[in-house]
Amino acid sequence: MELDFVLAFKAFTPEPAKVVTWVRSNEGLPFPVKTLQQVMDVEITWVRKVRGHVILTLGDRPLRKVISCADRAAFLDLLNNQHVRHSARTTAAEWGLSTGNEVDVSTRVWMEDFPTFGAVPNSSPLSTPRYYSLSNLQQPVISWYEGIDLSRARDEGLPMGPERHSLTKIWSSRWTDSECEAARARFRLRADEEVRTVGVWATMDDMIDI
Repeated sequence: MELDFVLAFKAFTPEPAKVVTWVRSNEGLPFPVKTLQQVMDVEITWVRKVRGHVILTLGDRPLRKVISCADRAAFLDLLNNQHVRHSARTTAAEWGLSTGNEVDVSTRVWMEDFPTFGAVPNSSPLSTPRYYSLSNLQQPVISWYEGIDLSRARDEGLPMGPERHSLTKIWSSRWTDSECEAARARFRLRADEEVRTVGVWATMDDMIDI
C-alpha cells in the first residue's frame, strides 16, 4: 500500500493521545465485510505550514487575489520572499495606491497545522521533512473523550484534520515601512512558537480561492 505523507518544515513535540478509529474485520470470514470501532493510544505530531497571498482589499474585505505563496525551502522563508514583495509593490503602483487610499494591496499570511503520526525516518536532509498522514488509517480519526458514545462517534465526532488559523496582514500599501516590518516580526514570533496554539480560524471566505 502506498503511504500518504505531509511535508512541512516545522514540527511540534509529539503528544500522547487517545483516539477512535475503525478497522476492517472479517469476523471469521476469509475477507473483510465490515468495520469496527477501535480505541487506540497514539502519539500525534502536529506540523505547521505557512501560506499566504497578495490581494486587493477594500477595508478588510478581500476583492481579488493577485498571487499565492508558501514556504519553499525553510520555515517562514515566504516572509522574505522577494517575488511576493515585488508583486505587492508593483500591484500598488499599477493601481496608484498609497497610504491615503481606501482600497489597498495587502500581503496576508496564515498557519495550517496538520496532525500526523510522526516523522518518516531516513529522509534526505536536502528534501522537505515528511510525516505520516492520519489518512494512512483509511478511516476517520476522532479524539476520544470520557463519555464518548462509540456507536455514534463516526456520525457525530469531528475527525482530526488540518487547522487553518491566525490570518494576519503583514504588508499593506496603506502602511509605512516600519509598520510592515513590525507586523512581519510579530507574525514570525507567533508562528514559530515552541508550544502550539491555535488562533482565530481562517474561513474560506477569507481565502479567495486558495
